[in-house]
Amino acid sequence: MEFNTFRTMIINELVNILDGGYEVAPHDAYKNNLAVVRGVSIRRNGSSVAPVIYLENAYKEFMSDDIKLQDVIEMILRMKDDKAMDNVVVDTVNLFQEWETAKDYVKPRLINTQRNQEFLMRTPHLAFHDLSVIFCLEFDITYYFFIVIFIDM
Repeated sequence: MEFNTFRTMIINELVNILDGGYEVAPHDAYKNNLAVVRGVSIRRNGSSVAPVIYLENAYKEFMSDDIKLQDVIEMILRMKDDKAMDNVVVDTVNLFQEWETAKDYVKPRLINTQRNQEFLMRTPHLAFHDLSVIFCLEFDITYYFFIVIFIDM
């Protein structure tokens, strides 16, 4: 089974289970060196925040028969319903209010300048030999769920 088929099955199942109270959509994030991480976003109607749950690890486990599709659905639903996770998202957004708190989460990343020219046109960076240093805010939450926010101009 191809990844996109796997993701579509998950989205369809989540839409059926959530019954209209949420917008469930595919979400691709473009990372360093043209890498793409793929997942689903689940936004509660009326909310301006939508967590993205990346599915590559779950897909690998599913393809190796380590977990069933229903296990992936249940994991996603637990994350969506986890009040502690809601608090993490709210707390993360609140971190941006004060530099003194946010600065601890700023992480540098080295990327290939030539392979990331389009990305670098909208991102502050520093030249370092044939590489560029970019900065992001990074929050590891669980094996499947983390937040990385690239700092754009």
